[in-house]
Amino acid sequence: ISDVIEISGASDILDPNGRYANSGIFSSVDLGSTGNAGDIEITTGSLFVKNGGVLSASTFGKGDAGNITINAPNGIVSFDGTEKRGLTTSAAFSTVETGGQGKGGDINITARSLSLTNGGQLNTLVRGTDGINLGGIGDAGNVKLNISDRIDIAGIGNFGIRSAIFSNVETGSTGNAGNIDITTGSLFVSDGGQLNSNTYSTGNAGNVTINAPNGIVSFDGKDSQGNPSAAFSSVEAASTGTGGDIIINANSLSLTNGAQLNTSVRNNLSTQPDRVIKAGNVQLNVNDRIDISGVSDIRQSNGVYSRSGIFSSVEQGAIGNAGNIDITTGSLFVTDGGQIFASTAGRGDAGNITITARDTVSFNGKDNIVGFPSAAFSTVEAGGVGKGGDINITARSLFLTNSGELNTFIRSGGKGNAGNVKLNIRDRINITGVDSGIFSNVLAGGTGNGGNIEIYKGSLFVSDGGQITASTSGDGNAGSIKIDAKSLFVNRGQLITNSEVDNRQAGNIEITTAKDIRLDNQALISATTKGGQGNIILNSRDLIMRRNSNIRTDATGTATGGNITIDTGNLVALENSDISANAEESFGGRVIINADAIFGTQFRENLTPESDITASSDLGPQFSGTVQIDTADVDPSQGLVELPENLTDPSNQIAQNPCQKGSGSSFIITGRGGLPSSPNNNFSSDNIRVDLLQPVNSSSNSQSATINQPTNQSTSKQIVPAQGWVFNEKGEVVLTAYDPNASNPQRTNQVSASCPAPF
Repeated sequence: ISDVIEISGASDILDPNGRYANSGIFSSVDLGSTGNAGDIEITTGSLFVKNGGVLSASTFGKGDAGNITINAPNGIVSFDGTEKRGLTTSAAFSTVETGGQGKGGDINITARSLSLTNGGQLNTLVRGTDGINLGGIGDAGNVKLNISDRIDIAGIGNFGIRSAIFSNVETGSTGNAGNIDITTGSLFVSDGGQLNSNTYSTGNAGNVTINAPNGIVSFDGKDSQGNPSAAFSSVEAASTGTGGDIIINANSLSLTNGAQLNTSVRNNLSTQPDRVIKAGNVQLNVNDRIDISGVSDIRQSNGVYSRSGIFSSVEQGAIGNAGNIDITTGSLFVTDGGQIFASTAGRGDAGNITITARDTVSFNGKDNIVGFPSAAFSTVEAGGVGKGGDINITARSLFLTNSGELNTFIRSGGKGNAGNVKLNIRDRINITGVDSGIFSNVLAGGTGNGGNIEIYKGSLFVSDGGQITASTSGDGNAGSIKIDAKSLFVNRGQLITNSEVDNRQAGNIEITTAKDIRLDNQALISATTKGGQGNIILNSRDLIMRRNSNIRTDATGTATGGNITIDTGNLVALENSDISANAEESFGGRVIINADAIFGTQFRENLTPESDITASSDLGPQFSGTVQIDTADVDPSQGLVELPENLTDPSNQIAQNPCQKGSGSSFIITGRGGLPSSPNNNFSSDNIRVDLLQPVNSSSNSQSATINQPTNQSTSKQIVPAQGWVFNEKGEVVLTAYDPNASNPQRTNQVSASCPAPF
């Protein structure tokens, strides 16, 4: 059909079988029949299916369902609305029905744009049991879309029928769900629209793949019942299959106002506990940016507000492992309570969260309804038995602000080790604001060890209540904190490892910086413990502490204080900033400091209002720890060597009287102009430089024109041509009978009796 095909509505009169006939195109294998259903192929300008119109290729008997293929490369394909009684929706179906045995057909659509609205659907499935007949046996078909411009999936129709793309294997059936494979310019899913590939049987869920490499992929909002706009791939109740992956390639991706990407293993009550059941992975490759923001403002039927985010979970009562969340993007922004969450509340491990960003990763703020933080979590929840996943982030910069978090923990009632947090940030990390931070905790009632926190490469800034914390209040040891960075600045922030349980150790804190460690305004680096361990090791160019900042390994109860080792250039501690390894009912720890110099602090037996270095015990001096301080041999506090104002007497070094110097003396002046006759005289401001004339040649070539004549000669003096000139003591130009520019002295070596010359 070159122009338009329209399929709409249903009969308002019951047929002999007691059904309302739908408008549509059908191809089927009926119940009790053997054979394959035919394919439905449509080539048209545009196709509009509405008000319960249907395209259906199915099998109720023994044989395969047919394929549905729609070609409208330059036009519109639309499925809109439900039949007015809500009995059917506008849809394309390819199904293995109850009692059927065969393979479901594929749905293939090529068009410029596609819309599924007000309950419009594309659906391939294997139908479950109806209580009388067995469920269908066979794999569901795939949904393949090639849409050049955009796809819109939005809203619900009459009686809550959802706009969606489904490929499911229902309860009581046997087979695998199909894949949903979308190639498009852009995809917009809103108002509760969904993409679902799930298994409720022994088969596997399918993958959901979205390819929009140059466009936008957007999931936004919820339906009127609070259900999110989402992509799901799950292993549902009573299933023993494996979850499918959610894969998105796009230029930008947004999940807003409660929208989700979600893979899970639900309460499957598996009869095969030794089988490894796994939720699918979420794999995102987004060139420009990903935005995850906000929560739904309507509660779902379970009383929970849907959070915008990416989730992979093993739910309570289920057996299996959660999938991994793997994100590669230009930048990632998680705001207003958006979350990335990998967890286990059943028997199995939580998944890992891996974020690789070319530029920025940011978790900022919390929602204004419930107060969910913007965060990445990998957790062992109450009732969970398994290992928590790791959180790994590689980026140019990372921001955790206004309650933004990275968090791996074991909740009360959970059993298993918490995951690690590992950050590889090239430029800088900013952790700012109360409740903002990086956490790895074993909560009270939890069993297992806390994870480690490792931070590499860039500069780290922790301020205004921001934290990095590894602690235990449960049955397990706290994790450690290791930082290897350019520099560390803590301003009214905290780096803490802590054990609040007897016989459970606090983790170590090890910090190495190429530049400074600066602690200011009640900044704290602390490894406090009730069960031992909890050492602090600092290596930096300089360590500067100001305004009540502290480095502590204090122990409570009967635990021994942890050790503090500091290797730095200058150690500066001012304004009651303390370094302490104290204990309550045991021995204090050791403090070892290697520094070029120490300013503002010193060892004291107990804490004072000054800046102190202590290793004391409440039991008394005999239980004090040790303090060892090594500094360079040169102590700048002793002052510098004072030099004399005049190192030498210049009067004894220059402008000596040649009459007193005697034979062999010489005084050579090079260049133009002259010098004062005494070092006590300044150059006259009237002195000028005059180029020398070439000396007049003498017929005798005499080099001793200034030699005095014998006293018995005539009183008449021989006229000698001037050979040069100099300045006299008055600054006047005086002609000389010798060349003052010659390299060898021209004056006599004999001392004149009168020595009348002033120069």
